[in-house]
Amino acid sequence: MRVPLLTIVFALAPLAHAAAGPPRGYAERACGFDLDDDGTVGEAMDDCRVCDGITTDPDGDGVDEDLIYVDCGTGSDDASCGAPDNPCATITHALETRMDGPGDGAEDIVCFSGTCSPDAVRPQFGGLANTRVVEASGSEARDFGLAADPAMLVGWDRDGDGEYPPFDVDDEAVLDGTGLARAISVRNSSASHFEFAHFEAREYGRVGNAGGFYAQGPSHNYVHDIELENINREMPTPSGRIVFDFFSSQNNHYFWAKNIDCRDCGGYFVRGAGGNGPAEAGPFRFQGISLTMHPCSYGTSAACDAQPYGVVAKLWGYMRGVEFLDSVFDGDPTNRALGNHPSHWPSGVGAVNCAQDFVVRNNTFRDVDGLFVQGYAAGFCDGPEVRPTSEVWFENNYVVFETLGKPIAATTLQPVGKVAGANVGEVTITNNIFRSTPAGGMRNCLNYAAGNEVDQPSELLTFEDNRCEGSQGEGVRLISPANANPHHNYAIHGNVFSDGAGHFISAAYGPSSYDADSNIYGGAPVFRWQGANNLDFAAFRAASGSDANSVYCDDESCVPVVACGDGTCDPDEDCISCPEDCGEIDDPGAGDDDDDDDDGADDDGADESGGGTATEGDGGASTDWGPATDGGPAGTGDGEDTGDASGSSLDDEAGCTCRANGNDSQVVFGLALLGLVAVRRRAHHNDNLRG
Repeated sequence: MRVPLLTIVFALAPLAHAAAGPPRGYAERACGFDLDDDGTVGEAMDDCRVCDGITTDPDGDGVDEDLIYVDCGTGSDDASCGAPDNPCATITHALETRMDGPGDGAEDIVCFSGTCSPDAVRPQFGGLANTRVVEASGSEARDFGLAADPAMLVGWDRDGDGEYPPFDVDDEAVLDGTGLARAISVRNSSASHFEFAHFEAREYGRVGNAGGFYAQGPSHNYVHDIELENINREMPTPSGRIVFDFFSSQNNHYFWAKNIDCRDCGGYFVRGAGGNGPAEAGPFRFQGISLTMHPCSYGTSAACDAQPYGVVAKLWGYMRGVEFLDSVFDGDPTNRALGNHPSHWPSGVGAVNCAQDFVVRNNTFRDVDGLFVQGYAAGFCDGPEVRPTSEVWFENNYVVFETLGKPIAATTLQPVGKVAGANVGEVTITNNIFRSTPAGGMRNCLNYAAGNEVDQPSELLTFEDNRCEGSQGEGVRLISPANANPHHNYAIHGNVFSDGAGHFISAAYGPSSYDADSNIYGGAPVFRWQGANNLDFAAFRAASGSDANSVYCDDESCVPVVACGDGTCDPDEDCISCPEDCGEIDDPGAGDDDDDDDDGADDDGADESGGGTATEGDGGASTDWGPATDGGPAGTGDGEDTGDASGSSLDDEAGCTCRANGNDSQVVFGLALLGLVAVRRRAHHNDNLRG
């Protein structure tokens, strides 16, 4: 146990946005619907009677809906099929032939049972155009629009008990994609205002060079309570192998994926692009996701060796309002031959080339790098509408490297900018824990890589209130090629650096605006400034003009102990590992807020190396679909009744739920030295987010 210096008092202060993060990852729940739009999910009589074989007005709006039942084992496709006692035989027939559209004021709802094998099925119609707003709560950055009367594809509650697959083992609703590329495509279609819920899908994308589960369409689509297995498993990762594909000739708006389990999945979990402006795509929200990667192993094929290991997300172009929340992303490198290929490691969330307003909050990244921000790739978003990749928030995440063994950074910013305006803009990295064992191999907690080839304005990079533990290279690394224009605007405050093996701060140059203070540096590593290596703390402080009120100790005695039992539910704790701080374990169940041309969507642009050209794949260039809005001001409103089941934090298989008796404050690392240093409290309100 570390013993703090007697002259130092470590203080804990609550974040202004107020709460320990919601539980992370997927959890089975019996009923994830809010059909009466009252903000409470899973009410037996109001929400959980859809697809029960009896109820004709499941949302209670006085209109009998067009319910189409499918039994993929015993049904028969014909012009009159669809009643519970005369089901159709295929989802394809139901969605593409039996739907009649929203013109009659009734939603088309397809209820299916058995094991079905749709091949890039494309619904003929969407739902009614009216929408509702779900108020922001928990980790959410903005109010969000959903369809009020959506068309639906739902697993059939065959026994009528108000519990749906995959939760209810008495009901079977499975999409089997053996030998097929993709299950569902609403790309470039009129199938907006659609809800897909409560079924399983497996084995898609294990053929050819492209595929996955879902290709997004125009507007207000909601995908929730779905278990995916072996999607793109053991396959190389070309640009078109995507679980959730966001390439389209339309600028897509309002997509929400909630409570999704993707086990043994390869390729990109999310990938796509907006256009070149000025019309924006977005907002998009991915929440309560459990992803376990399983791409091909290095050395098994030339294609595998030449492509990334697996990627959580890579999104670029004119899009705004992207959220990754309350999720668990596991690179699962155990027993994978990763080798020493420079691109062969699990990669996290990528905001690149013109994308703006990204919020990555309250997630666990296990053996996956957390964030990649890139400002430029040749040939994409570098014309008249060029703009920086900006307004990126990476907050309250736990990034841990345990067995990866690759020298990679937890977060990387790479401007590259060869064109004026193509740059990395405002980025905030705050209140995270970055941790690595020696076997984990994390090189840096923050790597600001390279500069711009043309002079660019330097927007603020904020790195504050983080813990950086066990970096094998540098805690913060600021580098710039000799011929580049480096970034100059940094705020590095309130961080704790410990257990490292290299420099705490390594700067190859001297930024003109380097504001660093109130940090704690504990352990043997030293500092680097303007290329001068192995500076002690006093020399570094003098050279950089920074850290006047920071603390250094060579034995880690100055490092505050933040552990289970300290009264705060930290980003690396949950109700399994620390019930004292995070609440007791409750049983998963009902309740939670609700919140193709499939031949590739290939592109060569938005490349991590900063090179290549870009095309949008099937559908061509984006067209002006109208500006995106975010559904209302950002906030932490009452939202929907979240019930008792929102998933697990660090163990995505456990389905743990924390009861409300957990402490509702987050740690902000501060210190007071001999009474001279005031406790720092940095407020990060959701209303600081623009968009």
